[in-house]
Amino acid sequence: DGDNCPALIGKPKVFFIQACRGCGMQSKVLVADGAGASRIQKSGKVYSIAKDSDFLIALSTVEGYVSVRDKYSGSWFIQSLCKHLEEGSKRGQDILRILTNVNNDV
Repeated sequence: DGDNCPALIGKPKVFFIQACRGCGMQSKVLVADGAGASRIQKSGKVYSIAKDSDFLIALSTVEGYVSVRDKYSGSWFIQSLCKHLEEGSKRGQDILRILTNVNNDV
């Protein structure tokens, strides 16, 4: 973080974590597509940010649930992440779009 390594302030730190976070199995629901992503714009002024604000953490499941994986081909999350990182980067997609596609798969 910014306290322990000032050279990393303002630089993204990305973590992809494949691990169970409990014993439950998640159920699914169907939803309609929606819009509304907000945009954050920077001005030329000096501003402060939270020391942990440059972290992107993508987890394979939410708290309380198992992380699904196939016995032979591995984690659904990691398989989808690799696929969408490769395909999305070729199309110029940003990480939010790529992780949204991963979420839709998993």
